[in-house]
Amino acid sequence: MPPLSSQSPIHIEKLQNKLTVLVIPRPGVGVITADLWVNVGSADETPAVNGASHFLEHMLFKGAGPFGVGEIDCMIEGIGGVLNAATSHDFTQYYMTAASANLPVVLRALAQMAQNAHLNAEDVDSERQVILEEYSIKQDNPQGVLWEELYYKAFEHGPYRLPILGTPETLANIGQPELKNYYERHYTPENMTLMLVGDIEPARAVDLAREAFGDFTRPYRPLIDRSKLTTQYASAGEHVIEKDANDTYGMLAVPAPALCGNAREICGLDVMQYVVGGGEASVLYQEVKEKRRLATSIDAGYSHARHPDLFAVYFTCDDPVRAELTRSVLEIFDRAAQEKPTPAALHRARKLLANTHAFSLETTGGMSGTIGYYYTITNDVKFEREYMDTVLDISAEEVQSLAQKYLAGRQPVQVAVRPKKG
Repeated sequence: MPPLSSQSPIHIEKLQNKLTVLVIPRPGVGVITADLWVNVGSADETPAVNGASHFLEHMLFKGAGPFGVGEIDCMIEGIGGVLNAATSHDFTQYYMTAASANLPVVLRALAQMAQNAHLNAEDVDSERQVILEEYSIKQDNPQGVLWEELYYKAFEHGPYRLPILGTPETLANIGQPELKNYYERHYTPENMTLMLVGDIEPARAVDLAREAFGDFTRPYRPLIDRSKLTTQYASAGEHVIEKDANDTYGMLAVPAPALCGNAREICGLDVMQYVVGGGEASVLYQEVKEKRRLATSIDAGYSHARHPDLFAVYFTCDDPVRAELTRSVLEIFDRAAQEKPTPAALHRARKLLANTHAFSLETTGGMSGTIGYYYTITNDVKFEREYMDTVLDISAEEVQSLAQKYLAGRQPVQVAVRPKKG
């Protein structure tokens, strides 16, 4: 398959029922990815139905329209295709890739999942057990516990405080009526984007999308009014969990901005992230792991999120050196605010980011995932279209200024999962 360019033309059309269709033609690749983005995630849940977005992701494969349990999987795999789904704080995504000639089959499956999920009570009860097992596996994983604890402790309140999977308590209270209500409120054409990337003409792709989805009508009635959501960060503090583990897994985090309305700043923060803590040539890796031998692994990062989020440093270490490690990280944060990155460090960070973004666009699935994500979050393609040019234009002065704004003098929230004593 030839590489896919970030500047491949994007054709955008809104159907009469308000479903947005984005088409990126890739002549000659022979396949097409159909990627349905539902603009709902755990950030859109109330505490009473925490976990509903992810629960629905499971349930849509349990039958929809004329398809019974498992039949959609069998149909797509039977034509040589692949399919999967994902849920995050900000979205739920269903994606399928198959030979281009089979796009009508793929769209029929997605359309039925979007509008006619069975949500049978017996299937809801059985799938709840599957999700509880998934929750249990995550609780046995120190890294999974760490991330969930970080988001819970870092926010006094806000859309990212609730866990994506929910909890055993909330899952026990989500039954067929609650899922049906949540589904009918959020799975609406107005709240969806259909990405089609592959070997097809845009006009033909839109016609097939209209044929599959055109009769789908349902009013959008969100459970939460996003315009009224606010984020309040918690005060600095240290939170430790003891589990059966060989090493200590730790994170420290400081506030970071939302993506929307902060495009250049977000690109600058990406560059800052790579200078400070991205990869083996970064300052954190070289000083904390290689020079001071305080960590067995260390990395930094944050998400391009719809709401204010976190800039976090993740590490593994021996527990007795954790406090010293934390002090070292905060010293590096302060130094990043006092000193501009060297030309070599800046060049490395910009090139790594540009290459990583380019690699994400090399396949039809990668392109639909990257562009579909940013369109879902920002309701525009501008951020992705301009991302690489903006990253390559970020200056050393901008990186230093952002470190002054977001890193210097910050008292982070700290969480750690350490081995049980004794």
